[in-house]
Amino acid sequence: MNTVALISHVPNPRANRRMEQLAQKGKVTLIYWNKGGESCPVKDIPGVEQREFFLQASRTNTLKRMLPMLSYKKQALEWLKEIGPDAVYAERFDMLYIVWTYWKSRKVKPKIIFEVPDLPHMMADADISAKEKLVSRAVRFLENRIYKDIDALIVTSEKFYTDYYSRWIPKEKAVFIPNSPDLSAFRDYRHDGHTKFTVGFIGVVRYPRQLNMLIEASEKAGVNVLFAGFTEGCPEIRETAETKDNITYFGRYDYDRDIAKLYGACDAVYSVYDSKMKNVGIALPNKLYEAVYCGLPIIVSKGTYLAEIVEKYNVGVAVNSDSEDELTGLLAKLSTNKQYYGEIAGSCRKANAVLNDTAKGTADLHRLI
Repeated sequence: MNTVALISHVPNPRANRRMEQLAQKGKVTLIYWNKGGESCPVKDIPGVEQREFFLQASRTNTLKRMLPMLSYKKQALEWLKEIGPDAVYAERFDMLYIVWTYWKSRKVKPKIIFEVPDLPHMMADADISAKEKLVSRAVRFLENRIYKDIDALIVTSEKFYTDYYSRWIPKEKAVFIPNSPDLSAFRDYRHDGHTKFTVGFIGVVRYPRQLNMLIEASEKAGVNVLFAGFTEGCPEIRETAETKDNITYFGRYDYDRDIAKLYGACDAVYSVYDSKMKNVGIALPNKLYEAVYCGLPIIVSKGTYLAEIVEKYNVGVAVNSDSEDELTGLLAKLSTNKQYYGEIAGSCRKANAVLNDTAKGTADLHRLI
């Protein structure tokens, strides 16, 4: 099978993992949009040809990148027509729209695979601007037309399907694949080499309110913090971190080369985001799977699906996403109560085989395509 994959960013570890899974079924051509700025290093993947489209554009504001998007669409359509794929993979709705436009110009319909790594803020939340509401209405009109043509929907949280896409797409077309990266990158992982309790935030640096809360709480609790990853829309976090003696800012990292070392420098993983956002309420981030694999307690937001999973398997603790005092108390307890910490770490090791199992999801995807 000849597959073309479209994504709107430089491929991250999750996208690389998906390309590897698609390549098990045949040749893959990955088309991606490099919008400039810091991003993940590009990884060579056997069986996957990669074509980069470079055009600077906003990475955080959908409205500001709508015009540059037209240029990306034009180039992507040219490449799609050149290749003539049997199947097309699209990550997020804007890429799906390009795929749908391509199919409407062809006589034979390719298999259409649609992945949802996150629910878009503009479609899921009520607190959006007037301009965003107009775009949202246009997207909703297209959703009612496009989703019926999808052959496989990949979700990284089962709540994405039940809470949103179930109104359009039959359950038998939905595939849940955990947001687990290629864990072979952790083959050299060792939890040692540091003396002071350290909380790690590893990934794209965003949600400044919750990160500032971590900075303040860590000082009060007497623990260290490790930030690793490039910033997206909040450079002030790096500026603040660099003024604090208890904080290390690693910056952009190479996943395959650095991830085991970064997690080895941590005693707990921070994954607290703004729980008032719909996507935060139902998403399951890669940090869950990485923390569990490494046997490290994960700290998450109360009132979220992530908190439900964490509490079900006892692999971490949930806190109010706006409570600095609650976070301070938790950090103090994790760093001083060895029995409490050990129980959670032990639960991580027990839950790892269940939470990090991607075999069923991959098999379901291959069956549908």
